[in-house]
Amino acid sequence: MSQIITSAPAWTIPGFLEARENNHLFISGTDATSLTHRYGTPLFVFSEARIRRNIARLQSAAKQVERPIKFCYASKANSNMAVLGVVREAGIDIEVNSGGELYKALRAGFRPDQIIFNGTSKTDEELDEAVRAGIYSINVDSIYEIELVENAVRRARSELNSGLPPARIALRLVPEIGTRSHLGLQTALLTSKFGISSSEVLEAFRRGLQNPDLIHVCGIHIQAYTFTSDRKRPMSSRSPKRSRACGTTS
Repeated sequence: MSQIITSAPAWTIPGFLEARENNHLFISGTDATSLTHRYGTPLFVFSEARIRRNIARLQSAAKQVERPIKFCYASKANSNMAVLGVVREAGIDIEVNSGGELYKALRAGFRPDQIIFNGTSKTDEELDEAVRAGIYSINVDSIYEIELVENAVRRARSELNSGLPPARIALRLVPEIGTRSHLGLQTALLTSKFGISSSEVLEAFRRGLQNPDLIHVCGIHIQAYTFTSDRKRPMSSRSPKRSRACGTTS
């Protein structure tokens, strides 16, 4: 006698993303089909419960580490104002990649000291906004960008006529780590468009310490890779025993 074995689809997340009655898609217990009848299509649905659960899992894991950890939600993933509000309420901070994302983060209620500005090719206007807001850190991608931040501080002090404190910056370093992801997603190689190479590190720190009245180097930023399912140890031209990413410090 043959048996029919049914199993949940691979994309199932129990309690959050499931196929239930009449093979309908359910999102956090709500029939997605009923949502389309109510709101029409196309329709984008995000689970507040799942967002809060993911953040809670990270916070729980952080308690097992004997060092302070600052979690920042990458707003470029989804900068919907409702999503940003949930992230803030759940108790973590935020990373922005544009002036628009910085504006939305502040409107969503994030304090300036909860905001990190990352990304390449920041405009003078974006740097001005970040400096005037007094955010936690601006991650600089090059030695040249250090000067751009200093100029933004000078402009802000001149226009605001106030004793604006030095801007906090972190230096984005290239760890020279490769992964088995798509070449277009490699962000930690010398051939990538991001960061300061190992040959420039000392010069970058010396430059960053030249004008302490304008900027304060508060840490380093390292990103090993973007969007990879590779569970094996990353490949490094330096063959380290382990790879470590360092965040900003005070």
